[in-house]
Amino acid sequence: FVLFFQSVLAQSTAYSVRYIHPKTGLPGSIQFSSASVNKPSAEAPHYWFQSALNANSDFLLKFDSEFNDKYGNSHSRYNQYYKGFLVEGAQVILHSK
Repeated sequence: FVLFFQSVLAQSTAYSVRYIHPKTGLPGSIQFSSASVNKPSAEAPHYWFQSALNANSDFLLKFDSEFNDKYGNSHSRYNQYYKGFLVEGAQVILHSK
């Protein structure tokens, strides 16, 4: 799994930060090891953020779209909501094989 997200700070042996946004200093990409059992599910990735990164229950990701490429990869997009309001420009993209 590779997860793109613009407002999460994370370090773990189960995942690693792959890209840091040059202006904000925040991670833009988190990669999970294939052996990791602690990674987001495609059905409800916000539960992973709430448990692993201590995001509060006001944080929610809602499914937006998905497509499968010619290599068999799935690309799922989720919009971020906070207290029921869409956070403009905040989107999580979950890439999986």
